[in-house]
Amino acid sequence: KLLEQKGFLVFVPDLPGFGGEPLPKSALTLNDYVLFVKDFVKKNIKGQYVLIGHSFGGRIAIVFSASSQRNLRGLILTGAAGIRHPLPLRSKVAFIFAKYGASIFTVSPLSKLREFFKKLLYRFAGEFDYYRAGKLRQTFENAIAKDLREYLAKIKVLTLLVWGDKDRIVPVSDGYFMAKHIPRSRLVIIKDAPHR
Repeated sequence: KLLEQKGFLVFVPDLPGFGGEPLPKSALTLNDYVLFVKDFVKKNIKGQYVLIGHSFGGRIAIVFSASSQRNLRGLILTGAAGIRHPLPLRSKVAFIFAKYGASIFTVSPLSKLREFFKKLLYRFAGEFDYYRAGKLRQTFENAIAKDLREYLAKIKVLTLLVWGDKDRIVPVSDGYFMAKHIPRSRLVIIKDAPHR
């Protein structure tokens, strides 16, 4: 709304599996999402444009922008995912417990508590987005599997990186890393801002 008030034409497409865009029967990959955005741009945008990507959308925007995109004037990444990190210890512990402890909850009456403990475990591991993904889980795994460091130097357009210093989903250190490796980029840190 703020951009529209400034006279910009703004498109906010729903990605497959989000909002009103249905999820195909087979799991998607990151490249499927990039192709979806390319197709959307081709059908809807005439002339120059700026692409904004937040979190998972930032992951798509990185790959999209790394290939030469005609008319792409600039890129804005906010809390953009793309740098793979080793699993923290608590995530490793939670996943081991999930793998070997699941059999406990197949026995009645504990089976009724299975979903509750599963939710608790993913929250503890800091992987609640994965839990909430539901039918999108395999797509989620496919899309986040790739580390995108190799794409950063290929982004040639002016890039603004915006990060909250309280981002607990995508650490601000990723913003510094991207600023160092995207040639024409600038990083702005928002004080007391989370991953929104």
